[in-house]
Amino acid sequence: MGKPKICRQGLPARRTSLSGRGWARTPGGLVATLGLIAAATVPAPAAAGAAPVPGGLVFVVNYGGMGSSGIAANGSVMSYRLDGSGNLHPWQTISKGLSAPQGLTFDHAGDLWVSSSNTNTLVEYKRAELAGHSPLPSVTISPDSNGSLNGPGGLAFDSAGDLWVANTGVTTVVEYSAAQLAKSGSPTPEVTISNSNFTTPYGVALDSSGNLWVSDNDQPTSPGVWEYPKSQLAKASPAPAVTLNLPVSPLGDDTRSGLAFDSAGNLWVVNSGGGALVEFAKSQLAKRTSTPHVTITAGTSNSLNAPDGMSIDSSGDVWVANTGSSTIVEFAKSELSKSGSPKPIRTIAGTSTGLNFPMDVEVAPAGS
Repeated sequence: MGKPKICRQGLPARRTSLSGRGWARTPGGLVATLGLIAAATVPAPAAAGAAPVPGGLVFVVNYGGMGSSGIAANGSVMSYRLDGSGNLHPWQTISKGLSAPQGLTFDHAGDLWVSSSNTNTLVEYKRAELAGHSPLPSVTISPDSNGSLNGPGGLAFDSAGDLWVANTGVTTVVEYSAAQLAKSGSPTPEVTISNSNFTTPYGVALDSSGNLWVSDNDQPTSPGVWEYPKSQLAKASPAPAVTLNLPVSPLGDDTRSGLAFDSAGNLWVVNSGGGALVEFAKSQLAKRTSTPHVTITAGTSNSLNAPDGMSIDSSGDVWVANTGSSTIVEFAKSELSKSGSPKPIRTIAGTSTGLNFPMDVEVAPAGS
């Protein structure tokens, strides 16, 4: 069974864009703004200019910390919702069927999918179930006889509703068709991508043309992000067409993680070990490059501390999960056009939030 390594800081080693639609409105509505600040009992308002949270709910995967044996505890998914006063509060804890979860994403129906790394499974929670406080899994996808799931991490749906999964334990990326995801079982993936350069693939994302991009968790000296053209994805082991280099972490490990495309087609990448968020402009993605167009760093605010997963909401704001500080931060789209250290417009932090090694974050799709 694949287990994440432990990096020097004692955190789990590093490990996607919204794809769901049609989310129902939440009791708190869609118009308030705020954040939870450092274990405060009463949440303080978000920074001026913070926009409403699309959908009103924010979902976070908690890896769960480390047990006495060095293996991750069970972990959970936490959701946070807006109340009538404009505050964001813990809403529910999802734990049934999960053990050391690493990634999450929404499918086109608004159902939530989570990768459970200790059980080597993919777990689906129906949209209707997410309105309650104790959702139960509706579908569980298990490994086939060849061990198709091993330490599953990052998740991403393509336009056909097929799910792409990065395996951190066996250095592969696999695809399950929408039909295979309709019921529990152990289907053999439609596609399996292996790459001799993979060390620990984690982030997966698809661009608007259907090309697949994959990041590597632990590549201190080799290219860390690969593109696989859509035309090649039906092959058993397609060759990458483009590779991107990222700055090597001063720690020498855990340098690359989450991926997401913004609405303009620019690729955002979490540089975990470097404590930064970088953007490659769409025009840069046609060839090998090592110079990001934009680099966002923590500055003095410590807003990026061993960042891991990320997503971009429908307003273009970027959300990042920090495993180093057990925080979630939101950066406004307007602050991300150039390199710098902008202050987050929202921060979820503190022991009262239930955050415990958060590894990925998704905003519920805005509803009709």
